[in-house]
Amino acid sequence: MANHVNTFIQFFFENEEAGKAKLQELYSRLDGWGEESNYDWNLHNIFGIPETDELDEHGNATGPGTYSWNIEHMGSKWAYIEDPEEDYFRMTSAWSVPIDAINYIMGELAEADPEVRAHITAEDEMPNWVYAAIAEGDGIVDFSEWEWEEIIGNLRDTYSEIAEGWDEENDDFFDNDEGEAAREFMYDVLWEEISELQMKALGDM
Repeated sequence: MANHVNTFIQFFFENEEAGKAKLQELYSRLDGWGEESNYDWNLHNIFGIPETDELDEHGNATGPGTYSWNIEHMGSKWAYIEDPEEDYFRMTSAWSVPIDAINYIMGELAEADPEVRAHITAEDEMPNWVYAAIAEGDGIVDFSEWEWEEIIGNLRDTYSEIAEGWDEENDDFFDNDEGEAAREFMYDVLWEEISELQMKALGDM
């Protein structure tokens, strides 16, 4: 399984002034926010909780930014915010979508704009899976997830160029020129098809 997961969150505010102001306030909690040439922000800082030297009974650090705290409160062992804008941002995280952190962020935004909604799309870098979700003030309220087998199955059903190079017996592309051509074509259309799959799912939710 690939390590990095890419997540994009687009916010839709009913009260744009209040909602966008609250999002900026969340950004301001990030360590190094506003510093020139600082573009990597640890997501755990958005909780606004100071990092501590507190240890558990085994002598392990337990505060924000540690493995155990991040897993429990964010849903991933680490995550970074990228491209923070007035109504969206991107994240890179480890292994999974940081769902608990997203739920926290939505709750914070709902204090300023109770009708806030968000569209969330994510995929790991292989991709082994892709994901789409809708969030409201209470957090994620609906989602869909597709494993690789379903993704490649949809591509084979859609494109004869891919199906003709697929070895059903070995559940992979043929190990020949035909299979290699099909694999290359698959990568040409893969991410566009994934985006369309995610957008359709969001529209149906």
